[in-house]
Amino acid sequence: MDHLAEPDMGTGVEFADVLELASFPEVYMKLSGLNHFAEDAPLYESAIPFTSRVIKEFGPDRMVWGSGTPRIVDAHMQGYSNAEIAKVKGENLSKLLNW
Repeated sequence: MDHLAEPDMGTGVEFADVLELASFPEVYMKLSGLNHFAEDAPLYESAIPFTSRVIKEFGPDRMVWGSGTPRIVDAHMQGYSNAEIAKVKGENLSKLLNW
């Protein structure tokens, strides 16, 4: 799902349905589009409580990074291992695209 499933386009209740999609192993979430609902570029740290929940639900094995500086991943994945962060920064996408 692109742009964190555009959380600004619905309600919290509706987004709860999006989080339920994390139960399907073939669904991946892209850590992108933070600028659609947060204004504190470049790292959008105001969104960390939200992105932390999304990353927890999908896990680092089913997250991909897609826009802005790669430091966004570092800021939003504090507490995760370097190996888990590397997955989100490109390893997961490489695996999905068979590169």
